[in-house]
Parts: sequence; structure tokens; C-alpha cells
Amino acid sequence: DPAGTALLVVAVAAAVGPHAWHLPAPVVGFFALAAAYRLLAIARPRLLPGRALLGVLLVAGLATVALTQGAVPNRDSGVALLTVMLGLKLLEVRTRRDVFVTAFLGWFVLVTQFLYSQALGFAAFLMLPFLALLYLLARLHRAEAGASPLALAGSVLRLSLFAAPVTIALFVLFPRLGGPLWGFAVDSDAALTGLSDTLSPGSVSRLVESPETAF
Repeated sequence: DPAGTALLVVAVAAAVGPHAWHLPAPVVGFFALAAAYRLLAIARPRLLPGRALLGVLLVAGLATVALTQGAVPNRDSGVALLTVMLGLKLLEVRTRRDVFVTAFLGWFVLVTQFLYSQALGFAAFLMLPFLALLYLLARLHRAEAGASPLALAGSVLRLSLFAAPVTIALFVLFPRLGGPLWGFAVDSDAALTGLSDTLSPGSVSRLVESPETAF
């Protein structure tokens, strides 16, 4: 329905939004145009692209990622590809199955945000699109029952409260790293400072101290 589709687009856009500080502008712009076009097509379903046009857009999206990120796979190129694919998926949302797939992809994009930051305030912000997507799925599952929006919101909050003890336990017991999640934030093709296996006279004085964990 139009309201559910609008909620899906807004929630997914909120999940992708913080990547605007990490990804190239053409990649973020590609997703933003796809999301805006999908909102426009809610009132005019005839504007939704067909398979042929989606194929052209797919090639354009892949070219955007390749031109801005290069051919070497790394963290940023993977996130950029996922962002472009999510934008394309929004353009083909027509059925309940499409909504489910897009919602789960939105959650996956939400997780990739922690490759860049694990700040508590940032995590609190990401709870908003997370709960919005959870509300959307609850709305789809209970559409036939005719549940009111307040009842659905209460169900989503109860589910979140049930998960809170496990979340707190994981926060207290799980080891927290000094850098972004899994240390994956360092690209494989990025230069690092520090001592290598070989040294030349005078090179040590030109080194800049690296913040990377040594042990």
C-alpha cells in the first residue's frame, strides 16, 4: 500500500544516510535519486521502470561504483555496491516479497554502519530506522487482522524490550575493540605507518606514529 511503501523508502534512506560521510557523492546521489523516484512513483505506479530500464540502471550503478571505488575490492567498494543495489531494489518493489527483501537489505546496510563507527549516540540513532523496518514487517504480517497502528507500535516496542536483556549482556560481556568493528575499517590497499622488515638510514625520523594496535 502507499503508506507502507513510503515508510519503507524513508526507513531505508535513514539507514543509508550516514554513509554520505563515507561514500563518494555519485554513489550516494544514485541511491538518493532512486529513493526520490520511488516516492514519486507511489502516486503514479506507471512511472516504475520495466525490466529493460532496470537493466540499464543496473549497468549505470555498477559503472558508478567501479569509477568511484576502482577495481580493488575493499570495505568502501562493498558498501557502495550494496547501497546502489538497495536503491535499485526500491525501484522494483511491487509485491509483499519485494518489501520483505528490501527490509532485510536495509537491516544489512544498517549493520555496515558499524564498520565506520560504534559510538553509543550513533547506535541510538540507528535504532530509529531499525524500529521503523520492524514496524513495517509487523504491519505486513498483521494486515489481514486489521491491527491499529498503536497496537503494532506496542508490539514492536515489546519485542525490543524482550531483546534488551540479551543486548545488555552482549554489551557487557562481549569484548569491545578500540577501533571500528572487526578492525575491518582499514582497507587492504591503504598505506600504513610503522616499522617494516627493512629500514634505511634516516627513515625512522620521518615516520609518523601509527594508532594501530601492536598487540
